[in-house]
Amino acid sequence: MLKICLLLYLLTVSVIDIAKKEIPFWFSVFCILAVSFTQIWYFHIAVVSLLHGMLTGLMLIIISNITKGAIGIGDGVLFAVIGSVLGFADTLTVFAGSLLLSSVMAAVLFIFCHVGKKYRIPFAPFACFAYGGMMLFG
Repeated sequence: MLKICLLLYLLTVSVIDIAKKEIPFWFSVFCILAVSFTQIWYFHIAVVSLLHGMLTGLMLIIISNITKGAIGIGDGVLFAVIGSVLGFADTLTVFAGSLLLSSVMAAVLFIFCHVGKKYRIPFAPFACFAYGGMMLFG
């Protein structure tokens, strides 16, 4: 059930990210809190395990601060939500798939649409596709 909710969250956030080029921060924080409560209360997941799952998102938030926003904080929060549902290993799988898909799209845009290196593409849709692929094939 949580994995279906995660897919709905990713679809919603992807549409918002495409339209506004931002990830809704407070909505994502609410989702982290709701998932954390559910994981701890109903599934008896240890808090340490839950935090371990969110580690990828935390690392992206730190990288965002170091690079002064080259990677959005919203992307880190997005992966914290994913990590709270999937755990560390599966979150890294989704992250790797997202990077692969977004780099292919960036190459296509660079070659065929002649966009510059500074062109920003929304990252949430790639996370959504990577998660969908993981649900279907793995």
